[in-house]
Amino acid sequence: MTKEQETFHWGHEALHLEIVLDDDGSPRLTHLGLPGEARTSPGASLPLVEVTAAGHGRGWSGNRLVDTALGGRLRHRTHRATRDADWHVLTVELHDPETGLVAEVTYRSPDGIPVLRSEVTLRNEGRTTLPLESVSSLVVGCLTPQDPAAIDAADLLWAENDWVAECRWRRRPMRLTTPAHGGQVSNGHGRAGFALNGQRTWSSCGHLPMGGLTDRRSGRTWVWQIEHNGGGWRWECEERDEAAYAALFGPTDTHHVWRHPLEPGAAFRTVPAALSFSADGGPDAAFAALTHYRRAQRRPHADHQRLPVIFNDYMNCLMGDPTTEKLLPHIDAAADAGAEYFVIDAGWYDGDNGGWWTTVGAWEPAASRFPGERGIHEVLDRIRERGMVPGLWLEPEVIGVSSPMVTSLPDEAFFRRDGVRVTESGRHHLDLRHPAARAHLDQVVDRLVGEWGVGYLKLDHNIDPGSGTS
Repeated sequence: MTKEQETFHWGHEALHLEIVLDDDGSPRLTHLGLPGEARTSPGASLPLVEVTAAGHGRGWSGNRLVDTALGGRLRHRTHRATRDADWHVLTVELHDPETGLVAEVTYRSPDGIPVLRSEVTLRNEGRTTLPLESVSSLVVGCLTPQDPAAIDAADLLWAENDWVAECRWRRRPMRLTTPAHGGQVSNGHGRAGFALNGQRTWSSCGHLPMGGLTDRRSGRTWVWQIEHNGGGWRWECEERDEAAYAALFGPTDTHHVWRHPLEPGAAFRTVPAALSFSADGGPDAAFAALTHYRRAQRRPHADHQRLPVIFNDYMNCLMGDPTTEKLLPHIDAAADAGAEYFVIDAGWYDGDNGGWWTTVGAWEPAASRFPGERGIHEVLDRIRERGMVPGLWLEPEVIGVSSPMVTSLPDEAFFRRDGVRVTESGRHHLDLRHPAARAHLDQVVDRLVGEWGVGYLKLDHNIDPGSGTS
């Protein structure tokens, strides 16, 4: 990394990042792309981090979460470049002298892969609590040159998503949602634009937490993802100072009723976000780069190399109605077909007390489903005898309204709002901050794995408890 006239360069042969410090010390990411690319503009004017907190909003009212007062006041304090095995790491520390807020931006990129991963850690070095309302994971204001013609040629990418209707990618011109301003009166900031919000406990309910921007003339493409698997997220891709920007967030107050009091001395870390790049290969090349990044990011595990074959009895088979009689022939057929794991899915715990959906929670086998002397162990042993690893389905966070755990666990062990247990689709949701909730699940797993010898747990999640517990 070199420093020339307050300009910092970082990256590798597949990705180059440039940060410019303004005269007042505020940093701007002015270029992201291939090394050696010709620069045609000074880059955009967004800060590296955007933050809103009670008493510290935005400079331009609207639905955008950029142009924030705190983000605009953050000044460069220090930076360092390091290596973590095959990963290049750049850490930039920023400071707001007015509130004492410190923002540490960590950029990571795997060697030879044109993808930038970002997360932000906030620390409060001031004397008063900052009630956070939104914090960006990644802000890039230079997706296009500062040229209205580049916006004219840009197409937005996003993916609509639903159960058994996944990954329906869409594409449309950016100008349909970000109109050009002309004439004697110009609105350089605007309020229009395109944004998506994931507002359920399924991060991919309705839309994938992904998006992109592509130049239909040159094929230059960006694809991003928000790496949040259990809560709200937001991304916006709009025009700022005649250039396209992308700002990626986890949950926010406006869209998810999310607030976090950052007390003096405390720290908060955002969910990560990643941005892939293709200079001229179009969306396919950007998606390919993101795939390489995902494989590099995934923690090492022997299963990734061995890729065992797993058979699950639910879809197109037993559909939540497993019994010894029905399972035994499926076990033999799966073994003959070469399966290495056999998973008994939902319903194995459901007897005559209301159906498998509302009886989850105790995770005890139903005698009526496994009537032999050995009960469910007859089935588990048959799986092992046929050379496979037995697995069971769990949905650990929920307790069905017909489960005995409804009365054996205290009210404080469940999500509640205004003192009342949250009930959604015939189920309650455990609050895993409570020791009784954690102890219950510890006991379940110790029994299934430690005593029964189950070698695979298929974990599911099927309800949306809303904004959580009060």
